[in-house]
Amino acid sequence: MKRELEVASCNIIKVGVETNTPKGGDAGQGGRTTLTLQDLGGTDISCFWDVNTKKLEISLGGDSEYYTFRDCLKFAYLELSRQNIKNDYERLIKFLFSPQSKVDEDFRKEQERRLELLRVEFNEVVRDLQEFEAYHKQNSLWSINWPDVG
Repeated sequence: MKRELEVASCNIIKVGVETNTPKGGDAGQGGRTTLTLQDLGGTDISCFWDVNTKKLEISLGGDSEYYTFRDCLKFAYLELSRQNIKNDYERLIKFLFSPQSKVDEDFRKEQERRLELLRVEFNEVVRDLQEFEAYHKQNSLWSINWPDVG
């Protein structure tokens, strides 16, 4: 599920992120992750893709652009982490508790411990997202359209 965030100061950048990982391997397994940046006003931004070196460069000019870009990247990191952990948890639940799943007891216990670790990690990431939101709500220079963490 793609989630987006608008970060505003003297410029406005909209960031969107989405992942369906983990899928168990490389791109051939179907895993996809997307990062989208959109200038909604006043952003000095340029992008360069070198097809020979397969290098992407994103350049921003100005202090405001630095801060909005930094916070877009922080949101992207936290939100992609949240989505990845949630997807991993759901995939593991489906595997462990499907009627077709034939696993020995030791393996099942190990995976149930992994589920608990994923729950803890998920709660930490959600807490970090909520703290990120609270920080920006207190700062009157910023305007954030905050998506539901759910």
